[in-house]
Amino acid sequence: MARKISQLEKRFGKRGKKGDEGEKWLLKKLRESKQYDEVKDFSKEWKMQELGIDGSVKKKSWHRPYYYDCKHNLVKKNKTTYKIYLEWTKPYSGKTGWFHTSGANRIYHVSVKHNTSIFYDLRQMRQRVREQINLGHVEVVHKSRKESCVLIEHNDPAFEDLLRFQY
Repeated sequence: MARKISQLEKRFGKRGKKGDEGEKWLLKKLRESKQYDEVKDFSKEWKMQELGIDGSVKKKSWHRPYYYDCKHNLVKKNKTTYKIYLEWTKPYSGKTGWFHTSGANRIYHVSVKHNTSIFYDLRQMRQRVREQINLGHVEVVHKSRKESCVLIEHNDPAFEDLLRFQY
């Protein structure tokens, strides 16, 4: 029997397959943790995907759900440090990257290989990144003519108060 190919893989090839694996891993972890009263999966809802929203989490004590976007790009730099990739401009097209366009409230960066994730409030992170760029502490790295990003480490004092390890 042939392996079922996800919409992400169809659309983005190898990168889409990796993203799909990260989304499934995170959804499973969020549901198994019983940390939230409600966990929703929007992987098959095209409009939500266009907005950069993969799912939502909600507790009864909250007035509303928090929408999240999952990024399977958490990289272990060494035994104690993870690097977080923030897409400034998209590879190939040079269009504005997800860091600016995602409609999510939270971003979860996951590493299936290391069984861990880190999340943050996207609005707060956008503000902090702008501040740190203006101070000269962080820079936009141009990986190619079109692709650029901001790389931060989870234990950077400028960001560690915003970052939460999930698993």
